[in-house]
Amino acid sequence: MNRGQLIDAVAAATELPRTQVEATITATLAQVRGTVASGEKVQLPGFGTFEPRGSAARVPPTTPQPGPSCSDIPPADLQAAYYVHHPDRPTAELAYEPPDTSARSTN
Repeated sequence: MNRGQLIDAVAAATELPRTQVEATITATLAQVRGTVASGEKVQLPGFGTFEPRGSAARVPPTTPQPGPSCSDIPPADLQAAYYVHHPDRPTAELAYEPPDTSARSTN
């Protein structure tokens, strides 16, 4: 499933306009991306965990070596790691239930 198919599926399941679902998914993914980029973990029970994972900075050699200078050595790298939550563990029901709007007044 790609991003467009996800938006269409959520729009159909929630009966919300596609543009509203697209804006919500875009904002959600941007928030997850920003949180992980700041070094924090995002846990979505029943779905998975996004967490920062990085490689250590390369340490320059203690003796001069031919090749790139110390300023050319790449710094530590931060990447997002995703772990799927185990499907057999008990979690909240994932099926979407639209809110009951019958009790709302139309005023």
